[in-house]
Amino acid sequence: MSDTADAPAGSITFDDVEVPSSALTLEGFRLWYATQEARGLQASWVRGRVYVEMSPQSYKRHQPIVQAASPTVSSCAGGRSRQGGSG
Repeated sequence: MSDTADAPAGSITFDDVEVPSSALTLEGFRLWYATQEARGLQASWVRGRVYVEMSPQSYKRHQPIVQAASPTVSSCAGGRSRQGGSG
């Protein structure tokens, strides 16, 4: 975590990501996030909390997992719909 002493009042800074307190509202989050998209930052707003994904996704590591999991998930979902059950 970076030192927040240089950050403006009402914000928090970590790993060179500054999140202003205004981002705690949905409108404020949308305005703040629009300025972060060029950085490739992944963030979510849920009930007044901001979640920032700090681990970069690597295509070489992520894609094999998706390829391995997709057929299993698809067959499970397909099996459920064929059985007519919802749970």
